[in-house]
Amino acid sequence: MFGLISLRPLFASSIVVALAACSEKPFSFPDAQSLAGSYFLSEKSVEFLRREKGYVILPSCQVRIGGDGAASVIQMPDAYVNFGRGSMGFVSGEGRWKVESADGDYGLEITIDKGGSMAAGIYAANSILIRGHKPPYQLEVQLGDPDSAESLTFETRDGHEK
Repeated sequence: MFGLISLRPLFASSIVVALAACSEKPFSFPDAQSLAGSYFLSEKSVEFLRREKGYVILPSCQVRIGGDGAASVIQMPDAYVNFGRGSMGFVSGEGRWKVESADGDYGLEITIDKGGSMAAGIYAANSILIRGHKPPYQLEVQLGDPDSAESLTFETRDGHEK
């Protein structure tokens, strides 16, 4: 009986942690039209890049998602493509996107074409997670090892067309 009583707080706190972890996921598979738009680096992410990663100048960083499957990554901090270690540079590229299931989350898989400063190839859905229960969504871009919990948040702004 003593063991059962002592496990109750642990069980209750486990439920709270599990619910908190699920709270940022979309309720259902996001469709193209609900994701379409221009996503900009959040102010919190700008401060993180300056304080923690040493970026001094930050141009307008964007991820553009077209309802037709087109994608543009504009001035992404190079810490994204260098496993969390940036050189205070930026990369850009164009290609296609699709929503994929990623370890219990939904994420954007972006295939970047040759021709930009961002290396051509597939950027996996577990590195660009979709956040929010419903539109307008946010994009959480993982930097390096997911266990480091370092990420950048991109969000839509009022007045920007889809």
